[in-house]
This record gives sequence, C-alpha cells and structure tokens, in this order.
Amino acid sequence: KKEYGTLQDKASYILGKDWDENVQVVPRFSQDNDEILEASSLKFGYLPGDGSLMKLVQAMHCSDILSFRMKRFCQSLINYIFKPLTSKRCQLKADDNGITLQISNGNDVKCLDVLSSLEKILYFIAKSFDFEVDGNNFNTLIGNEIGDKLIDNLLTHCLIPAVPDKKDHLDDFNIVINAVKSFESTLVDLKFLTTDTTKALTKFWIQIEETFVKKRCTAILVKARQLMKMDLHQTVTLEAKNNLNQDD
Repeated sequence: KKEYGTLQDKASYILGKDWDENVQVVPRFSQDNDEILEASSLKFGYLPGDGSLMKLVQAMHCSDILSFRMKRFCQSLINYIFKPLTSKRCQLKADDNGITLQISNGNDVKCLDVLSSLEKILYFIAKSFDFEVDGNNFNTLIGNEIGDKLIDNLLTHCLIPAVPDKKDHLDDFNIVINAVKSFESTLVDLKFLTTDTTKALTKFWIQIEETFVKKRCTAILVKARQLMKMDLHQTVTLEAKNNLNQDD
C-alpha cells in the first residue's frame, strides 16, 4: 500500500507539472508597481485536436487532481483576462501559440471591441478543450466556473455604463445589442453555458428601454442637483460716487 501511494503521488506530481507547463495564464505587472497589470498571456502547449491535452485532463481526473487545477486556471482567466478586458482599454494579439492582452490605463472601453475580443478568447479555449471528461464536455465544466463572473463583469463594467441617456442615441445602440445577442449565442454554441445560464444577458437586451429610462432619470437628477447648487440670483453692488455735487 505504501509503495502504491508513493507511485500515485509521483504520478500526480508529473501530471500536475505537465498541466502547469502547458496550460498557462501568465500575468505581467508593472516594474514600478506590482499592483498594476500591464499584460496577460493565455498559452496552451499542446496543439488543438492532437489528443494530448485530452489524455492529460482525463489522467488528472482519474488521479483526482483535476478539479483544483481547473478551478485555479478559471480564476486566473477571470482575474487576468476577463476582468481587465471588460473594464480597461485593451489590445488583443492572437497567434497559433496563444493570446496576449495588452492593458492600458484608460477606462473608456468600447463594447463592440470587448465582445469581439471575448469571442476570440472563448473560441481559442473551446478549440483546445473540445473533449469530454467523465461524460461532460470540458468546456461546460469551465463554463460552470467562469460563466457568472464573466457575465457580471461584462454587464457591470462595460454594457450597462455604455447605455445612452439620450433618446436620439438609443437607436445607434442597436448595433451593440445585436453584438450581445451574437455573444450570447457563442457562449451556448461553444458549450460554455446554456440558454438558462445566459439569462442575465438576455434580460439586458430585452429590458434595454427600462435601463435607458433609469439612466435618463439619473442624468436629469444630476443636472437638477447642479442647478440647485448654482447661485439663484446675480447681484451687483452699487456704490455712491464721491464726486457728486450738492445739487445731485
């Protein structure tokens, strides 16, 4: 039993090391401030579809070490890829070896760019993990870990702030609504989520008029507060001239 346990520990170590070297989310922080994220890379060491990653994942599942590393990978995706992408100005670079996200300081994110970049990242992940583990698609297992947080970040930091507060701008926002619907379909088609687990996105575009009204009311209230803080009357001080003669 002791020898079996030792062999199992060695196997778990080798499998874990293989995963860590070939399934990576690598953040790069500023040299001046280690809290400022400058870039992140998503890399897979195996070619999609060659079966190597599938065999590794299935072996890790049998050794009962898959769950921990998969959850850690998903948390890194949220922290270093999805969260900055939905809240910062970013530039995405993709090639056969992986994806790199260059992160700027600006917060003026563009919804269409964000949605397009998210789709590219999800396609890259799905292509690498398109296999089953114990009867479950591995992309679905990943989606169970990242789905809610990804959608929440997208809505909170990108989509809802972008809803216009002027009626004449609302029609122009339809292009964003169509992109949201396309992104929602992508999440389902790639098996990350189901129509039941994308309801928050569905609710966003169905209730866009309601969101607009709330933002319009907020804008009016802000303007009203600004007016209330202004001086209600302009006053001019008049002084008698010293050189007035007695007749005046």
